[in-house]
Amino acid sequence: MPYKTSDGSVTVMIFYGANDGMLHAVLDSKIDADGNETLFGQEVWAFIPPDLLHKLKNLLGTGNHPHFVDSSPKVYMKDNNSDGLLDPSDDDQLVLICGERKGGTSYFALDVTDPERPSFMWRISPIDDTTSLNLPEGAGPDTIIPQLGQSWAVPQIAIVKTSSNDAPGTPVFFIGGGYSEDNSRGKAIVAINVFDASVLKIFTNGTSGVAGMHYPIPSSVLVIDEDNNGFADKVYVGDLGGQVWRVGRFTDSKGEPLPFPSGDENITNWTAHILFNANDPGSPGFTRKFFYPPSVTFEGTYDLLFIGTGDIENPCDGTSLDRIYSFQDMHDSLSLTELDLVDVTEPPPVPDLDAGSLDVDQNGSVDRGWFIRLLDGEKVLSTPFVFNKVLYFTTFAPSTDGGVARLYAVNYKTGAPTFFTDGKNDTWNVNVGVGVSPKPVMIIKETGAKLFVSISTPSNVTGQLGPGILEITPPSSSGTFHYLWWKIL
Repeated sequence: MPYKTSDGSVTVMIFYGANDGMLHAVLDSKIDADGNETLFGQEVWAFIPPDLLHKLKNLLGTGNHPHFVDSSPKVYMKDNNSDGLLDPSDDDQLVLICGERKGGTSYFALDVTDPERPSFMWRISPIDDTTSLNLPEGAGPDTIIPQLGQSWAVPQIAIVKTSSNDAPGTPVFFIGGGYSEDNSRGKAIVAINVFDASVLKIFTNGTSGVAGMHYPIPSSVLVIDEDNNGFADKVYVGDLGGQVWRVGRFTDSKGEPLPFPSGDENITNWTAHILFNANDPGSPGFTRKFFYPPSVTFEGTYDLLFIGTGDIENPCDGTSLDRIYSFQDMHDSLSLTELDLVDVTEPPPVPDLDAGSLDVDQNGSVDRGWFIRLLDGEKVLSTPFVFNKVLYFTTFAPSTDGGVARLYAVNYKTGAPTFFTDGKNDTWNVNVGVGVSPKPVMIIKETGAKLFVSISTPSNVTGQLGPGILEITPPSSSGTFHYLWWKIL
């Protein structure tokens, strides 16, 4: 996190959660007004969330290592004059928000405006644990949200409108309700005020016309500002029942559809709609699960979503039948299923999503996307992304020797192979290592783009697994750019 000041100096801090019980703050570097950089790499402070204090004694145990701050923080900067500088005299403020994932069920916030002197702001919990944990005054939860499970979702910060008079907007963070192994909690999507932890809007069964939210939502959400005006327009997220939810409103006050991609930016009018169901709605229980948020591309007359299924809590299940999906959102009221998508696992046929109401697989449903059936046991355990019309994602397939990590590269509108080959034939993927590989990272420089994938590989000397980075040069189109805005003087 860079702290930029009016004299041109910059202080760079790194904030991260760890399973030693603390959120850590590390001074990375300082750049003075003349551009001279000094590297430090020194911890400045650490914070123990109040609800985890009683668990610290478990660090001395001999069993499985316990979880604590098992998540990543997000930071919101209140920049009152929009100058990009953090100036407390302008009433600027920096708020850090973090969950605990498998370490607990709370979210907490710190004021880190002064990087060396943080202050505790608030905590959110599903219960009032002040008495049961014997917490001191001020350490109990400021907001209680009974629906919360384990706080897996990384907060996604956005500005929303709360009324027609809310011109500057209200800073909030969105979360999925969380994880619960027994399906008892986490069945909600919540928008929460950044500064005081008050619930601005909760989407759960029985509120805002919501129905069908029967499964936990541990995933982080994807917040979309489609018109790039600084205000959130909608939210996408999947649940553990194989459902992808769209949160927003796309009709006017009379219930008439708004022209795509227009939407009602007033969050108080939003509701939640099941956009896609990866499972047979008539089958008991749930099999395919969404643990990670989708990616999206804006296609003019529709948005195209990309998301994969896979159970990160049971990655070595060799019997799962998981998928990678791509499907359209036209802001209509349909709830799509696999019948509305083209199975491109063994093409032909291949969909043409820009050609209108086609049914290339002749199953009686208009083509609204495509999907690939992964091998038995193979899972998508990260968020896919699109670069230069190619969809990239990693998978994990369990085996007796640590499992296989694969990198896929497919055409984003058809699912067809792009630049990987197996001998003389095009192929979707290449094996990149052993174990679970995270989301690939794309680095774009003046000299071109590079794709990096974290992998585990066996040592040529010891045979033991070690870390590695795979570098790939993806296909790119030089000189391609898109206007975001322009001004004629």
